[in-house]
Amino acid sequence: MGTMKGYLLDRFFRGFENNYPELREQKRLFKEIYRMVEAEETNKYTRQYIKQKLDELSELTLYNLEEKIMKLEPAELKRRAQLVEKFGAEDGYMAIAKTVGGINEQYNHRTTDHLRYLDAQVVLLEYKSKNQREIRGLEDLASTARRFKADVLAEEAEKFRERLLKEEQDLQVMVQRLNPENFSKLPVEAKVRNSYYNVIQYLQKKMRLYRAQGRNELLGAYQKFIREYDDSSLVKRMWIETANRYLCNKNQTLDEHVQNAQVLRRPVPELTGEEAVELAQSRRKKRERLYEHGAR
Repeated sequence: MGTMKGYLLDRFFRGFENNYPELREQKRLFKEIYRMVEAEETNKYTRQYIKQKLDELSELTLYNLEEKIMKLEPAELKRRAQLVEKFGAEDGYMAIAKTVGGINEQYNHRTTDHLRYLDAQVVLLEYKSKNQREIRGLEDLASTARRFKADVLAEEAEKFRERLLKEEQDLQVMVQRLNPENFSKLPVEAKVRNSYYNVIQYLQKKMRLYRAQGRNELLGAYQKFIREYDDSSLVKRMWIETANRYLCNKNQTLDEHVQNAQVLRRPVPELTGEEAVELAQSRRKKRERLYEHGAR
């Protein structure tokens, strides 16, 4: 018992140490955003409203950090869901990027090196909201694939996840170079401005890679399949085993494998009791939907 407690504490502190710089940077960014608002906004009630928004975003940032390290408590999950809904977003990362982006667009005139640096950080937030969602999807796909012994698929998902993590770190460094504190006293304003525009264009180019179905083809196909059917263990297992065979033997395309799986609907070997219950419930729900449709 003591050993497990020690392991969990060690995991928490190591995770916090690894993610603390991100938490510190986001809190610093929120302060800089508010200073910009104070300099531009004359209405004190509007300033107070924006300050409250930024405080709530700081709270969301902390939940995002905690979730990377340990599971959130039910009360924390409920509070985060309330905040995400309040900001009209799909998750905490998107809520932060959407809200800060709106404030930045209204008040940032990009007339100084500092304001341009601030703008680049906000655009990076938008990129991160898309990238982190893809990363979480790949983590889920890899974990589910490992559960069904689909190691080749799990390795593919983990490899792409590592690639996205590295890309995000590289973009963070690229944006950090725009910090005026890093500039020398030499007259390089034009060069810096060009660098700012190049960074913004590069970030926007990366964000265009995140289409509606996501950036990774396998993850996009997986999520599309379970959306069209359901997210039961049986359906996930069917798709994952099909995709794993595809990766082991690429004579057929992934789409052909998926179509075959849909048409044939072969029984999965060694069906567990839990999966059998899920299958029965899934079929019952579909019959009810068909009945309701026919009644209308």
